[in-house]
Amino acid sequence: MRWNHPEHGLLLPAHFVKLAEDNGTIVPIDGLVLEQACRQAQIWQQEFGVTLQVGVNVSARQFQHAHLADEVAGVLQATGLDPGQLCLEITDGLAMDDIDLTSGILTTLHALGVLVAIDDFGTGHSSLGSLARFPVDVVKIAPGFVRGIDHDPVQGAIVSAVVALSNAIGAATVVEGVETLTQLEELERLGCDVAQGYYFARPVSAAAFGRMLAASVSSPPELHVVRAERAG
Repeated sequence: MRWNHPEHGLLLPAHFVKLAEDNGTIVPIDGLVLEQACRQAQIWQQEFGVTLQVGVNVSARQFQHAHLADEVAGVLQATGLDPGQLCLEITDGLAMDDIDLTSGILTTLHALGVLVAIDDFGTGHSSLGSLARFPVDVVKIAPGFVRGIDHDPVQGAIVSAVVALSNAIGAATVVEGVETLTQLEELERLGCDVAQGYYFARPVSAAAFGRMLAASVSSPPELHVVRAERAG
């Protein structure tokens, strides 16, 4: 998400998301991101014949909105995207604000068939044990645990523990913030499922990603994961 400001040009989310959260306009912004992400994923799937899974960030206001599940269901119906191809990402801290409320909302979303991810795990107040209380499909380990993983055994032990628990509860593990080949190789050794970060690509526009996807269709079939986000 970018704001093409008439005076200051193209602004990154850091310049306007906090204001949008304070004044409530983050809810329609989140709705727009959700709809466009699902629609674009469906367009790419039809154009290139690949199965796409798109991840979309959910803000605190949107997550606690009474009609979130109805909105998600409406977007899926309008865009034609299969529910299993949408992964909604909530932050670690948001998940722990009210455990009972979070569990209820996640259960409702799961009933729609969508996937749920805990984003930035390790930056909030959640513990390894708290993960088992939520119906989650993906655990995304925060970038801070990756920076020294290729030379710090403590960081490696933490990531390994999260991976083990994620496997035990049937969730996949995604490690964020991967920037070097040595980090990636260490994560592979620890059994991580998926990695994301600047090592692979910087954030790009939908048009640019479409060109990247077009160039990859000659490779063996695989699940392509796209992350739609406000930040970045």
